[in-house]
Amino acid sequence: MKKAKGILLGILVLVVIGFGYFGYNFYIQTVYFLSTEDSKIAANMVTITPEITGKVLDWNVKDGDFVKVGQVLGKQDVTMLMNSNAINPAALSSTADSLVNKAEIKAPFGGKIIHTTIVEGQVLSPGMCLLSVKRRLQRFRHFHH
Repeated sequence: MKKAKGILLGILVLVVIGFGYFGYNFYIQTVYFLSTEDSKIAANMVTITPEITGKVLDWNVKDGDFVKVGQVLGKQDVTMLMNSNAINPAALSSTADSLVNKAEIKAPFGGKIIHTTIVEGQVLSPGMCLLSVKRRLQRFRHFHH
């Protein structure tokens, strides 16, 4: 009987040590490391802002969408600017083409839309954050040890 108690006590000590070890590893992994299913991704994130002030006529992207370089993300209404007294009527023809080009909001590179809160009809101004785009740079395989 004494021998059985000693074996049981030894097994119990090993089980407690095992739970302690795995509990400590789980804590360290969840607090200090990020994990994915099978890979780690390094990426550049860029915040896109409008070049001119204008109301959003068309917004073609949402969170999670993938975009290509140069893809039109949205269009702004520039009639407010063109009818404004701030633009010299003599220079309007040369300015109009530039304004129309700047009214199209385009993706600077291909990637994934991380966050956008823009809705059609919203007035945008330069410096305002429209969305964030993440471009993948490298993909590293993640091996479990």
